[in-house]
Amino acid sequence: MMRRTKALGIAIACSVGLVLAGCGGETGEARPSEGKTVTSTAARTTAGVATTTAGNAAPGEPGAENGSAAPDPVRPPQPAPGDRAPATGPPAPPAPEPAAEPTPAPGGAGLWNPCALPESALAAAGLDASTEQNITGSWRPEWHTCQWQSANGAFDMTVVSTDRTLDEVRRDPEFKEYTSVYVDRRDAVKYRSIQDVNMSTCAVSVVVPGGSVMFSLRLHGGKPAVGESCGQAAVVSEELAAYLP
Repeated sequence: MMRRTKALGIAIACSVGLVLAGCGGETGEARPSEGKTVTSTAARTTAGVATTTAGNAAPGEPGAENGSAAPDPVRPPQPAPGDRAPATGPPAPPAPEPAAEPTPAPGGAGLWNPCALPESALAAAGLDASTEQNITGSWRPEWHTCQWQSANGAFDMTVVSTDRTLDEVRRDPEFKEYTSVYVDRRDAVKYRSIQDVNMSTCAVSVVVPGGSVMFSLRLHGGKPAVGESCGQAAVVSEELAAYLP
């Protein structure tokens, strides 16, 4: 009787053990003890974090093998708003130098040009139109100057268009023997050069708007006489004064 009771107890105990052993799941895996379950779960969590970190690291970067995070790439400093970005190309060529201003042509703007005298007027004054020479700038750069030889070769006549008043002419120390006259009913002044010692030159300045026009005559030595130089200058200037402005 006692043997049968003992055998029954052993069988019950084994049944209870089998039931407890089958609580791990349908796969037949043995359920570990409570202490071992906590340790295994923590190990799996740590391994998962390491795997995730290692998976985020690029191949060849630090942390791809040991699981540490890769450092951020170093970027160049960006210019502040309003600042120019630093030049990266070749230096710009130097700015071209400003072009030099052209030199103004001889002859003042607005002055009458004696070279525009018609041939008929020159012939009436005894001048040869074919001998005309534009010598603007020979007296002053801003004065228009033209010269002709007389038809008989006895003298030459130089006509200069200036911006000088008759009072300025009278104050010129280069001349002498000033005499007030009229030419074609215009105010005029007659005078000689201070260097004329043989009385072979004479000039007559006639007033025009904005200045005066000078008629300067020079006798040629050894040529047929045409009278006193200032007398001949008066004749020529009177013939040409009708064409003055």
